[in-house]
Amino acid sequence: MIPANDNRPTGFDAALVAYLPMLRRKARIITRDRQKADDLLQESMIAMLRRAGTCRMETFRTWAQLVMESVASGMRKRERRQMRNAPEVSIDAMVGDDVAPLENRCAQLRVQPEQFVRADLAEVVDRLQRIPNGNIVLRRAAGELLSDIGDENGTSKENVRQKEERARAVLVARLQRRAA
Repeated sequence: MIPANDNRPTGFDAALVAYLPMLRRKARIITRDRQKADDLLQESMIAMLRRAGTCRMETFRTWAQLVMESVASGMRKRERRQMRNAPEVSIDAMVGDDVAPLENRCAQLRVQPEQFVRADLAEVVDRLQRIPNGNIVLRRAAGELLSDIGDENGTSKENVRQKEERARAVLVARLQRRAA
């Protein structure tokens, strides 16, 4: 039998095919979603084939699981980044042509924020960027979970919650000091 790639260790392809059902099961456990599990499995297989030169056949199973965990972490980070950088859509664009003109105008009037509200929001965001752990408050406001932030920072959910609480307290104190 002629190997498909000279860089792969002997028996790598056979071990990968034999371990595929366990990798599929692990992908389902990690993602808890069938579609995401399939995506994770495919990306993991590609990563394993690219990194085949770093694999020792004695520790193949552990190596394969570590590669899958690494790919899963990258996928989670990519999802969070996409969620954070999602384009802002005006409510005007969401109101279709099938809406009566009067209702359309009412929808436009209801969503336009007043100028001082915009200024206050800009000030709060600016202050949060200068407060220790203020980014956690911003990320939580964007809808990120405590566990996701904790996984990224290497801390527990409770630790992240406490940091968020302290940052909010500092923000409130600074805003009250400014108002006084």
